[in-house]
Amino acid sequence: MSEPNNSIHKEFELERLILFSDAVFAIAITLLVIDLRFPEIPKGIPISPAWWLSEMKPLAVQFVSFAISFVFIGLSWARHLRLCRHLKNYNSGVIIRNLFFLFFVVTFPFTITGFTHIRPKFMYPILPYVFNVFMVSLSQYMLTYYILRSKHGLYAPGNEAEKKFILFQSGVFLAIVSFFMIGLSVVLIIFRGNETAFAIVSWTVVLCALLSKRWVRKHRPPKE
Repeated sequence: MSEPNNSIHKEFELERLILFSDAVFAIAITLLVIDLRFPEIPKGIPISPAWWLSEMKPLAVQFVSFAISFVFIGLSWARHLRLCRHLKNYNSGVIIRNLFFLFFVVTFPFTITGFTHIRPKFMYPILPYVFNVFMVSLSQYMLTYYILRSKHGLYAPGNEAEKKFILFQSGVFLAIVSFFMIGLSVVLIIFRGNETAFAIVSWTVVLCALLSKRWVRKHRPPKE
């Protein structure tokens, strides 16, 4: 009777780990939108369209950064979900790496506030955000590699092609984010935050992301 009971307890504990991770993702996404507020309209002062547009510009930047962060966190959650489908056991290594990954997920509401301080020729506040994106990608790859390539019996047998694809997709995503962080660092250090250089790096990363998406799709295994 002890073995079935241990199996039930293990399954319950593993479910708690996954539910805890889902809760962190949900909280992080919710906190992103808290600072999105319409500008206050002063009383007794005539409001012109030009004034309204000037006041809405910072909000537009905040909304774009919120949308980008929402999509990024959503994609990270989707990869985490696919990874947990193959997780049948856990150990302290999984817990530590998962917490390390979730730490950088939940710091998004903090680093995203840097977008409100961006000015022409002053783009340094975006660097902590990009570093945050990089650390989420790196920590998720570390978690994925540990689960799917460890010899601790953490993953369920079968679906080997899908497991390889999950690790491959996570590695490609990490490579793209790393390229963007390096390019941004070069723009800020060497080109002093030049907007043209930043635009070139950004559009190059977007192009690489689109091309890599098609490349990753070719490696997607057929559904079993």
